Order: sequence, then structure tokens, then C-alpha cells
Amino acid sequence: MKLLKGVFYFFLGLFVLLFSATYFLELFFLPSKKTVINQINQDSKYKLNFDSVDYKDVKIGYAAIGNDTAQRVILVHGSPGNWMNYYKVMDNDSFYQNHYLIAMDRYGYGITGGEHGEGDLQVHADYIHALCKPSMGGRKPILVGHSMGGPIVIASAISYSNDITGVISVAGSFDSKLEPNEWFRGLYKVFPVNLFFSRDLKASNDELFVHRNALDRMKPDWNKITCKVTIIQGGKDNLVAPGNLEFAKQQLAGKEVKYVFIPNEDHFIPFSRPKPMFDAINEMSK
Repeated sequence: MKLLKGVFYFFLGLFVLLFSATYFLELFFLPSKKTVINQINQDSKYKLNFDSVDYKDVKIGYAAIGNDTAQRVILVHGSPGNWMNYYKVMDNDSFYQNHYLIAMDRYGYGITGGEHGEGDLQVHADYIHALCKPSMGGRKPILVGHSMGGPIVIASAISYSNDITGVISVAGSFDSKLEPNEWFRGLYKVFPVNLFFSRDLKASNDELFVHRNALDRMKPDWNKITCKVTIIQGGKDNLVAPGNLEFAKQQLAGKEVKYVFIPNEDHFIPFSRPKPMFDAINEMSK
């Protein structure tokens, strides 16, 4: 009986830890949706709009703002997350005239369809490609990915370099050897523990559970990238090891790549210090 109680409290503790981390992340970094929309729309001639595209019978939802005839910039969030992870990037009136910012909800999150998470990075790249239309002037889109969004935009570059201007990874995880061994995520998929998880948390757990394997499958294909690439990494990132920058350098040797290392920056660059992202987008748009 004592053993069963111990196992029960062990699993309960893990669940509370995961839930609390996610809750406080959103509490401290993300204001309410209403607040975000009002803040972005305030005193701007451009207004945030919501729309979707269909791909393989799945609705891919997104929020967009800016000049819809200008350079498209598709923003891909991490795990867990949603379009609001980029609210500070989208709240920049001076950026709208020359850019059309599209912050999507990835498969399994927010207003995008999907009843489970998707661990295959290539499948995510296929869904993102449905948004990759050129601008009216024929300019190909730029993809920006934060955290898990980083390897996802790299997967997009591997498969769709001819259809995009380039990709920008911000605090992206690339090296499976630097990923933590979160064996307990398998337990979160099991009844009755999974009953306590929201749809977004289930999606996050599903994709993180197999993330190391997904990175290993992608590793031999980095050499297929022909578009521009920028890698941004903070030196004080406690969630994604800064060593991922060196891994990217090895995989992208000889290619057109810019590396931006910010020694005193943590993992949450889009939330706290998005200027390097604006700089990278502007430079790639030239």
C-alpha cells in the first residue's frame, strides 16, 4: 500500500510540476487575448485580423497584421504555445508598411485543427507550406521559429528552400544529444493522467516525447538547405542548450548563414528582447 501511495504521489507531483510551469509561463509572459489585440490595434492604421487556410482537411488558423502586399513573415511558435507568443513582435507599427506578419497556431494548438500533437517535423513543415504564398510583388516568405519552432522552420528549409526567402531560428533545439531525457512524458499519455491535460498540453507532450528521435531523423538532411538562414541563440538559455548554435554551424558549414549569439540573453527572446529578430528579418528582406 505504501508503494502504491508513493507511485501515486510521484506521478501527481510530476503532473503538478508540468502544469505549474506552463501556467506561470503564460501568467508572467502572456497577457490576455483581449489585451493583446487591443494593444496591437491601438493607434495603428493596420489592424490585426484572423483567418485560416485548409490543408488536408485541417484548418490552419493564424493572426495577421501589416501590408498584405509586402514581404510575408510567418511566425512559428514553440511547445506549448500559440500565435500570441509573438505579440511583442507583432506590436510594432513601424514594421507594418514593409511586412505582412502572420503568426500561426501550429497543428494541434489554438484555432488550428488536430486532435493530438505531431512529432514529425516534416509534417509541420508541410502545414506551414500551405501559408507560404509569395507577396504580390513575388517575394517569397520568411519563416521565423522560436524554440521548437526553430527545428520546424529548418525542416521547412530542407523541403521547401525554393519556395521561401529564408528561415530564422530563435533559441531553436537541433542536437538530440543536448535534449533532456524526459522519459516521464510517456506517463502523461496514459489514462487517467491524460484526462487532466488540456488539448494544447497534450499536443506539447506528444511532440516533445519523440523530439529527440525527430531531430535524429532530420540530421542527415541539413545539407539540402539552399535558402538563407539566420540562427539566434542566447547564452543564458536554460531550456535550450546554447551548444545548439555550434551544432547548427557544423550542419550548415559552407552555406549562407548568419549567426547571432547574445551572451546575456535567455530563452524568451520574442517576449523580452525581440530587436534581434527585427534586425534579422530586415536584413533577410533586402
